[in-house]
Amino acid sequence: MKKFLVSLFSILLVFTSFSPYIAKAEGEKPEQESLTRIQLLSEVEVFGNDGELPVGSISEEAVLYAHIIAEDQLKIQWGDGEAIVYSSEYEILPDPEDITDEQIEFLPNDEVELTSDGYIYALHVLEGEENPAHIATILAGGNYPIMTEEDVTYVMVGGTIGVLSMTPPKDSESEEEEPSAEPEQEGVETEPEQEGAADVPEEELLPADRDEEKQSDSTVDNMDKGKLAEEPVKDTSSSDKVLDVASVNEFSSTDKYFKAVQDNVHIYQNFDGKLVAVGYVFQGQEYERIRNYGSWHEVKFGNGKGYVWKAATEPSNGTSIKNKSSKVSSSKTITMTQNLQVYDNSAGPLVPFASIQKGATINIVRKMGSWYEVNFSGREGYIYHTGVRESFVASDKFFKVMQNNVHVYQNVNGKLVTRGYLEKDQEYERVRDYGSWHEIRIGNGLAYVWKEATNPSNGSSIKNKSTKANSSQTIKIIQNLQVYDNSAGPLVPFARIDAGQNIHIIRKMGSWYEINYAGRFGFIYYTGVQVDFAASDKYFQPTENNVLVNMRVNGKLTGVGRLIKGQEYERIRDYGSWHEIKMGNDVGYVWKEATIPSSGSSIRQTLQTKQDTRVKVQIKGPLTVYDNSSGKLVSFGTFSQPVSISVVSDYGSWYEINYAGRRGYISKSSVEMETFKLVNPRQNYSYNQMVSDLHSLKVMYPDLIQLITIGKSVDGRDIYAVRLGKGQTEILLSGSQHAREHMTTNLMMEMLETYTTSMHTGTSFAGFNTKSVLQNASIWFVPMINPDGVMLVQQGAKSAKNPQQVLSINKNNPDFSAWKANIRGVDLNRQYPANWNRINSPSAPANKNYKGKTPLSEPEALAMYRFVLSRDFKTLMDYHSSGELIYWYYEQSGAQYDRDYKLAQDMARITGYNAVDPRLTPGDGAFSDWFTMHYKRPGFTPEISPYVYERPVPIGNFNTIWSQNKAIGLFLADEAYKNRDKR
Repeated sequence: MKKFLVSLFSILLVFTSFSPYIAKAEGEKPEQESLTRIQLLSEVEVFGNDGELPVGSISEEAVLYAHIIAEDQLKIQWGDGEAIVYSSEYEILPDPEDITDEQIEFLPNDEVELTSDGYIYALHVLEGEENPAHIATILAGGNYPIMTEEDVTYVMVGGTIGVLSMTPPKDSESEEEEPSAEPEQEGVETEPEQEGAADVPEEELLPADRDEEKQSDSTVDNMDKGKLAEEPVKDTSSSDKVLDVASVNEFSSTDKYFKAVQDNVHIYQNFDGKLVAVGYVFQGQEYERIRNYGSWHEVKFGNGKGYVWKAATEPSNGTSIKNKSSKVSSSKTITMTQNLQVYDNSAGPLVPFASIQKGATINIVRKMGSWYEVNFSGREGYIYHTGVRESFVASDKFFKVMQNNVHVYQNVNGKLVTRGYLEKDQEYERVRDYGSWHEIRIGNGLAYVWKEATNPSNGSSIKNKSTKANSSQTIKIIQNLQVYDNSAGPLVPFARIDAGQNIHIIRKMGSWYEINYAGRFGFIYYTGVQVDFAASDKYFQPTENNVLVNMRVNGKLTGVGRLIKGQEYERIRDYGSWHEIKMGNDVGYVWKEATIPSSGSSIRQTLQTKQDTRVKVQIKGPLTVYDNSSGKLVSFGTFSQPVSISVVSDYGSWYEINYAGRRGYISKSSVEMETFKLVNPRQNYSYNQMVSDLHSLKVMYPDLIQLITIGKSVDGRDIYAVRLGKGQTEILLSGSQHAREHMTTNLMMEMLETYTTSMHTGTSFAGFNTKSVLQNASIWFVPMINPDGVMLVQQGAKSAKNPQQVLSINKNNPDFSAWKANIRGVDLNRQYPANWNRINSPSAPANKNYKGKTPLSEPEALAMYRFVLSRDFKTLMDYHSSGELIYWYYEQSGAQYDRDYKLAQDMARITGYNAVDPRLTPGDGAFSDWFTMHYKRPGFTPEISPYVYERPVPIGNFNTIWSQNKAIGLFLADEAYKNRDKR
C-alpha cells in the first residue's frame, strides 16, 4: 500500500478547507474560531449542520480536531462539510510537536454512497491491541468523499484520517460472554406463544452488555441452544459461586414469583434482537414475573419487558413482597445518568431491592416530590431524582434547566445560531415538543433549547407568567443583555439575549422594555437596545442632538435643517431606514437610527386639521422654528440651509408653517415671499381647490385680503367670504347658488386674484386705477354659496354624506349634471323671504325649483341672509350662468326704478348682455330680489353664458365670460363709492 509522509499542518489544511465560517448572528460574516485538538471521554452522537438529524457517531477516546463553539457544543469536519457534536465530556490536547508515524495525505478522488452504515478504523494497530481502533460510524443514507489507494478506502472525520469499512467493530468481551441464540428445541420447556410476545422473538435473544461501567459477568454464557450444560456453569452474577445444575429448581408455567439466589443478577431488555443489560435484581429478593420464557423469566420493566436468567433464581411464593404493584406506568420515561438503586419503602425505611444501570430508560408511574415511582418486576419502587434525566411528552408545558448557561438557538437560513442562554434551576414555558428540542417563544419569534439539558416541570416556580400580547414594536439588541424577572420585587436574571437580533416588545416602561421570553414577562434595560419602528408608529423622538432633516433641493437630497433632542415629531410614514415627515407641502427625511418611537403626548399643536397653502417663502439662511403653544416661544427645529418652504398662514410678524407635523412659526424678516399666479379658472374648479386658493391668497396678500367663514353647508363644508379693499363702502358679489352653475365660482376667483395683484403692484386694470378704487371701497366675494351641490355635480353621489338620499331624489340616476338644488334637494334661490308664499314649487325635494318647507330653512341660505344683515352693502350681484342676461327689476318704482334701470344699462354696455325687460322678470324668493326689496338698493342677477340648457357651462366658454365681466367688480365698487350717500 502506497503511503505518504505528511505534516500535521497539511492535515489541518485539508480540514479547514472543509470548514466554512461559523455563523455568529444573522446577516454578519463572523470570524472563524480556532481549531482545537481534543480527545472524547465518551461515545457521542454526531448531528448534521442543522443540529437536528443524526449522521453518525464518534467513539470514546477518539482524537480529533474541532471548533469549540460553546462549552457543550463542538463543530467538526464531516465529509465535505461540518457536523455538530453536543458534549462537554472531552479533554483538550496539545498539538503534537513532531509526527513520526506514517500518515496518509488525504486527497479525495471519489465519493461513496452509503446504503448501510460505514465504520471508520484507525490507520495503525495500537500497542496491546489486536485490531485497529474503531474511530467513528457514518450512518447510511448519504454521500461521503473518499480517497482510494491500492484497494484501500480512506476517509477523513474530524480532521483525522481513517480506513472506511462496512464491517462493524467486534466486542471481544461480548463474544466471549454472550450466550448463543435460543431457538425452540425438542426436550426444552418453553411457553406457548402469547399475545404480545412477538416483540421479543425467542429465536434471537443475544445479550449485548450496555453497562458503561463494564461490571463483571454481565451476560449469560454456556447456554447450548436452550439447554443447560452438563458441567457446572458460572452464574451471571458478579459472585464466583459455582452452581450445581442438579440443584437448580425447575420452574413451572404456573409459578408467579422467583427469588434471586445470587448477587446482582442482571436484568436484560431486548434491543433489535440483542439482550442488553439494564440493571440488577438482588440476592434474596423476590420478584413477580409475567411468564416463563424458556431459560428466562419475562418481567415487568416500566411499560416494557425485561428478562432474568432462570438459573440464577429459584421459585418462590412472593410472600416477602410488601410493595406489590398493579399500577399502570405512564408514557413518561426517565433515563439514568448514573447507576441508581430502586427502593422499597413499604416497611417505612428505604430498602434497596434492585438497581438500574446508567443509560437505561424506564417508564414511571408518577413523580412524588424528589422521587420517581416505577413498576419494577411487579413491585412498587422509588428512584431518587438527582441521577435521572426525565423524558418529555407532548403534553408537557414547562421545563426546568438542569445545567449552567443552556444555549438558546434560532434557525437562521437553515442553520442553528446561538441567541443567548437560560439560567440553571429556572423554569420556562415551551410552545411544543420538537424532536430533541423544546420550541419556545421569544417576542413573536421561535427559538430552540436542547432537551437533554432540561427536565420536565410544572411551572410552579414561575411568578411572572405572561399572557400579554406583543405590540408591533420591535427592538434591536445591540449588546448582550440580561432578562430580568421583577415579580418578587428585586430584579432576578433568568435569561440572556445576545446582540444582533430583533425582538417584539410588549411595551416600554420608563427605562425598561417588557418582552415575552419563553412564556415569562421579562425586562431588558434600554441602553443595550436600538428601537425599531412599526408601520403604525406615528411619532418619533431624536436620541441625539441636531438630527439632520433632508429634503430634495434641485433634485438632490440635501440636509436643510435639524431636529432637537427630546422633542417629538410626527411622521407621514415609515420609509425604509428613514422617517418621511411633512415639511410645508413637501416632504423631508430623518434617519431612523437617531430616533426612538414616542407617543406624541408632548405635542400640543399639530396641523392635522389645518389647511396647507401653495404659497412658499424662500429661507435665506439659518433660521429657528418656534412652538408657542405654551405661551412662550420654544425652539423645536431649525433650518440650516437655503430652502423654499410653503406657508400655512400669516401670523402678524410671523409665518405659520408645517414642520414635521407641528405648527411652527418663523420670523417674516428672515424670509422672502415668492409670489405667483395661483388661480386656474380654466378647469372644473372644485370646492377643495377654491379653499386652497383662498388660504393661499390670504397668506400671499395678508394686508389686502380678509378671509372669514359665514356658515356651514348641510354636509358641514365651510362657506367662505373674502374681502378685498380698504374702503368703508362695501359691495357683495356671490356665485354658485345653483350647483350646476359653478362656472360663476371660476369667475369670482379670477376676479379676486386679478384685482388683488393689480392693487398689490399699483397698476391699473380694465381702465380703472385699482388701488385708488379699493382704497375707497371694498368688494366682498362669496365664491361658492352651495358647496355640497357643486361637489355633487362634479363628483357624483360619493361626495355626499348620504349618497342614497341624493340618488333617491334624483330618481336613482347617477348623473347629477342637471342638479341645481342643495344636497337636500332645496333650491337655494327660492329660499329668501321675498314673496316666498307666492312661489309655485314642487311639493318635495327635487334637483331644482323646490322652495323648501319654510323660507331660510337651509343653512346655506340662512348664512347668506345673516351675512348681508351684518354688513352695509350698497350693491349686490348674485351670479348665475345661462342666458347672457341681467335681471335687475323686482317691483321698484320712482327714483329707485330709474337708478337701478340706469345701472343695469351701464352693466349691459360693459358686458354685452341684455338688461331684462321688467315684464319678463321670473318668480319670487331670489337672493337679489330679497336684497332689492329689503334694502331698496340695487340687486342684480347676471346670467354669464349663452344658454346651455340644464348642464354646467363648458370650460371653453370661460375666456369670453372673463372678457365680458372682468371690469364689473371695479365698476360697481367705484359706482357705489361715488353714490354712497344716496343709498
